[in-house]
Formats: sequence, structure tokens, C-alpha cells
Amino acid sequence: MNFYGIAALCIAAAVLCVLLRQYRPEFAVTAGIAAGVAVMYLLLGYAVPAVEEVRALADSLGDSAQYISVPLKSLGICYIGQFAGDVCRDAGQTSLAGKVELASRLAVLIICIPLISAIMDIVKQLVV
Repeated sequence: MNFYGIAALCIAAAVLCVLLRQYRPEFAVTAGIAAGVAVMYLLLGYAVPAVEEVRALADSLGDSAQYISVPLKSLGICYIGQFAGDVCRDAGQTSLAGKVELASRLAVLIICIPLISAIMDIVKQLVV
């Protein structure tokens, strides 16, 4: 992972946004969003092999593969929610950022309900 390149891109984008904010604030937000999308694209290239490895592990588990998909989906929702919240904050919409992050937390809870139910069934079997 080329962390230094990503960090340099983020620093350069932050400096550009600060400079643009003085003269053209509307371009500063656009530049920040573009830099964020570029960083996410770079990170996606590193995430794909890891996800493929987890998918291979899930395939080897058979019926238990559903238990691996829940954390992966939750992780994706968290990343997207955090990114969207940061974009809203950069645009000066702090309240909207909070709503996006709340929605992502609720989505994670909804996705986890079947997993929680399965765990509760296992606990019931162990207790009885």
C-alpha cells in the first residue's frame, strides 16, 4: 500500500482547498470531493485482493458464509457513511453529516439483525 502517496495527495488537496476557499469557495468544495473520490479509488485497488481472499474463505465455509458477508457489508456501509459525512462537513452541512452517519449506523443494525437472531438461537440451544 502506497500510504505516502495517498498522504501526499491528501495534503496537496487540502492546501488547494484552502487556497481556493479564499477566492472561489464553490470550487474548494468540488476539489475536496474530487480528492476524496480519488483517494477512495486508490484504496479500492488495495481492498479488492483482501475482499477476494475473504470471499474465498467464505466459500470454503459453505453454509456459514452468510456470517462473513454481514461484517463485510457493514464495513462497506461504514466507509461510505463516513465518506458522505465528511463531504457534508466539508460543504459546511454539519447537521446533514450527522444524519448521514446516523443512517449508516441504522443500516448496519438492520443488516446485523439476522446475525443477532442466529446467535440468539445458538445461545438458546446451549442453555436448554
